[in-house]
Amino acid sequence: MRVTLEVVEGRLLDRGRQYAIQRDEPDNITIGRSARTSDQIAWAQAHIQFAEDDVRLSRWHFMLQLRPPHCYVQDLGSTNHTYVNRFGPAEHLSSPTEVHDGDMIRAGATLLRLHLDPQVPPNDSKVDQEALIDADANYDDAPGVAGVDVGAFAWGIDAPRVAAGDAGVVAGGMARIGCCTCGTDVGDTARRDGRDAELAEVAQYLCQSCAAEERQESRRVGKYLILSRLGEGGMGVVHKAWHKETGRVVALKELLPNRLLDDHCMAVFRREISVTESLRHPNVVRFYETFVKHRRPYLVTEFLPGGNLQQALRGRERALSPAEACPIALNVLDGLAAAHEGGFVHRDIKPENVLFDARGIAKLSDMGLAKSFELAGQSGITGADESGGTVLYMAPEQFTDFRNVKPPADVYSMGVVLYYLLTARYPYDFPAPRDFARAFVGLAKPRHPCAIILEDEPLPIARTGISIPAPLARVIDRCLAKRQERRFSDAGELAAAIRETTAAC
Repeated sequence: MRVTLEVVEGRLLDRGRQYAIQRDEPDNITIGRSARTSDQIAWAQAHIQFAEDDVRLSRWHFMLQLRPPHCYVQDLGSTNHTYVNRFGPAEHLSSPTEVHDGDMIRAGATLLRLHLDPQVPPNDSKVDQEALIDADANYDDAPGVAGVDVGAFAWGIDAPRVAAGDAGVVAGGMARIGCCTCGTDVGDTARRDGRDAELAEVAQYLCQSCAAEERQESRRVGKYLILSRLGEGGMGVVHKAWHKETGRVVALKELLPNRLLDDHCMAVFRREISVTESLRHPNVVRFYETFVKHRRPYLVTEFLPGGNLQQALRGRERALSPAEACPIALNVLDGLAAAHEGGFVHRDIKPENVLFDARGIAKLSDMGLAKSFELAGQSGITGADESGGTVLYMAPEQFTDFRNVKPPADVYSMGVVLYYLLTARYPYDFPAPRDFARAFVGLAKPRHPCAIILEDEPLPIARTGISIPAPLARVIDRCLAKRQERRFSDAGELAAAIRETTAAC
């Protein structure tokens, strides 16, 4: 796609100037006032700079999120806002907003006209037509009966082991497969699709009776009956579901794109997400399949009964100790190291994407989802007022060098996660949701977390007042270095450093 910003109004020197951007894959382009001279941020300046004397234009004013063939504008907490004027009054941008050819964008005293040529590839033989077909729905509903909630992982308390795959052999020499609730043998059902051996280490099964007792919803999506809702994130809603044909329990993620995917984008999404199927590791959530229903993509993965890390932290009166936090981090890093060795970068590591199995072992979820979502033309950054969202864990280069994100970006995110686990706060003084609410009634507008990450220095963890061994504090501070070459090179190197510090403590 080709995006051109033409200066229509503003400083005389800038009028008529055009800034052209040609991209065939997602990228983020920041726009703002010419950067001040400062060693602290000289390495990170807005990609497009103008109007150095316009005090109404912030140094990081807004961002263009290019997600071919779509383009979005995200205000970065600028003092005087960013506006889009399409057909009527200017629209204040508080969250990523899609823009189109001919739209006018006002930032400070500068008015820009956006020229957009999406250059969408034709929907020809390169498009996987299977990705465009809705999933079959040839399954009868089981009776809907009020059931039980999935319990969150309890710190210091071993969760009960599931009955699936328990010891025992049935006639014919095949391993016994038990219902994870009542223990009834469901082997005959579980073997119907031939994946029982492949998924022996990860899959759980429910007999029809227990599934009916657990079911809280009457909805069916394709081959799956929805049992209960597990949670909601920036990209979609996650359900606990039951595959009636085999009795397999799964996590079903219903992706909620900010716009319905067209044929080309749907095919790109399907192709990209399927690449992650090759990644197999005990600390990475197993990907089962993807399908489309009513032009929305769905992901089916291994079900983890222990909930996610954010849920486990909720309601705690204190932060975790290093003895509690480091084993979780090492579980995740072992899975992430395998991903980095295979050429994958996660791009979206946060507590919500760390899940626990029945034994309390942590696994990393949503591998490859962020990139696949963005390649399919979706905005991947949440609004500034969605405190606790993805942006708080993003490395600086995910804003300034989006196309070349490498493993050190995941190292940064893991550093933020560890910092949060050990201190119950973030390395930066991010605004709270109430700060954004106050801005709507005319009070001071808070800075966008993106601008804070780009300009401010993280608070060294030793200065938070929390007692943390000095070697571990140095490891975390190194993860949070602004320049990626100063961090650990990948998850394997970070895991080795943590193991060394914990052994010395």
